Amino acid sequence: MNELTRILLADGHAVVREGLRGLLEQQAEMAVVADTDDGHTALQLIPLYYPDVIVLDMKMLGLGVVETIAAVKRIRPQTQVLVFTSYARIRKCGR
Repeated sequence: MNELTRILLADGHAVVREGLRGLLEQQAEMAVVADTDDGHTALQLIPLYYPDVIVLDMKMLGLGVVETIAAVKRIRPQTQVLVFTSYARIRKCGR
């Protein structure tokens, strides 16, 4: 038996979170374990739910997405982070 991929959703819009939850939970191998509307709460939920994946909105409430990702990686490095946006164009960030 395969383990479920545990997913945490963080988006400022309840309708988006509900829609994503519905789509993801149609997949037998995925479970949305928690959701929130801001970055601060997302970080507090990590040690409670141990998500394998966190889906972040590019423009969410609270912490910015870059700060949230950095904190996720400090709290639980093995958690993968997926960032999505409704923006048509995004400036590319380089190192």
